[in-house]
Amino acid sequence: MFCARKIWVILAVINIAGVVLLRHYDVFYRTIPIQNFETLEYYYPPHSPKKIKAFSMRPPQSIMQDVMNSVSKGENCNGMSELFLHTLRAQGYKARKLFVVKSIGDQYATHTLVEVFEKNKWVIYDPTFNVSFKKDGQLLGAVDISRSLLDGSSKQIKPIFYGSVAYPARLETYPIHWLAHFNNVLMFKYGNYSSFWFIRNTLQLVTRYWRGPVLYYFSPIGKPNDYLELINWFYFFFACILPLLLLVLTGLILSLIVKESPRYRLR
Repeated sequence: MFCARKIWVILAVINIAGVVLLRHYDVFYRTIPIQNFETLEYYYPPHSPKKIKAFSMRPPQSIMQDVMNSVSKGENCNGMSELFLHTLRAQGYKARKLFVVKSIGDQYATHTLVEVFEKNKWVIYDPTFNVSFKKDGQLLGAVDISRSLLDGSSKQIKPIFYGSVAYPARLETYPIHWLAHFNNVLMFKYGNYSSFWFIRNTLQLVTRYWRGPVLYYFSPIGKPNDYLELINWFYFFFACILPLLLLVLTGLILSLIVKESPRYRLR
């Protein structure tokens, strides 16, 4: 029984350290490669800041200009995208927030933008730079640009600037060329958690893995990215395998304690 207890303590320490490490690097989610981003529905917790109530139903580019004129400085691309996203959704638009990343694993080469579902396709409205992107007369989505990088037609893509706004960021002065960001397209989806007390307080990590946050990323061949797959494996190990092992060991230790108790021996 002493050996089982010792193993339990070692596994518990490893599990706690692993979970803390995953949380520290903000990779506490599943990663799933996907080829068809068009089918992804974007769930976002309902939120209606007072600031967005002043905007009325107008085309996305007009709403985007209002948002950019209401914020002069201080917001990063993620904050601008969230404000724009909530504003669009409050006005009845189908919209989603995407991350475009030059290099997976480099948090400083990441940009956040918004896509709106128009004319049966997702198209970019970037509230950080007040732009969309066009090719062959058609507005593009993030995956369209990523595919153009792969097939060599990216030179035909042109930014469409919607006019001067108060927010100071400009596409032409950004330190990384805008095309480079579209090497990788990702979308974060919030998950649902169990409402049962027992599961929440005993198997929270396991249920979180299957029902919790997911990072979808565009993969033209449908195969996983090695770096993101490694993150996914670590998450699965610390969220599912170790907790279940600890649960089995706990049951084993309890059964040994019962067997060694005087009342059990008397029987």
